[in-house]
Amino acid sequence: MWTLLTDDARAAFGRHGSLVVAVLRAPLDVPFFDDLDALIAEVSADVPAAGISVLLVRAGASPGAMSGEVRERTTRLLRQHAARLRAFAYVNGGAGLKAKLLRGAMNAALMASGFTGKVFTDVDDALHWLVGLSGQPPELRAATADVRGAVRGLGA
Repeated sequence: MWTLLTDDARAAFGRHGSLVVAVLRAPLDVPFFDDLDALIAEVSADVPAAGISVLLVRAGASPGAMSGEVRERTTRLLRQHAARLRAFAYVNGGAGLKAKLLRGAMNAALMASGFTGKVFTDVDDALHWLVGLSGQPPELRAATADVRGAVRGLGA
């Protein structure tokens, strides 16, 4: 079942079973990743090892640059939760140079962590990839439309 956990001007966080969803409305910053870190730790109490998937969606606002501090925090989060995470999908649908640079920086962070992750320009593609990964629970596959609707309802 989809659960919206927090929703404010900066970001919204929710989950559907083993799927953690973060919709970011402001520039990426360290406090955002601190919040995501806490949510992953909380969800891990309910989900078997290597069972959590994360969908991070950049909504609306221009992404701006990804500072070295934010890149480092992203890599640290992925490494810290490597045993808990099955996969990480990042969606930034922007077509401009800033969006392309941010997608490149996120790809670099995913590669540096040695982690299963992928960067997308579309929520549907990201969800399709996540639920299609080996070992995903059947209830997550069945709930794809609900999660897609919830994410779109949050402005993504």
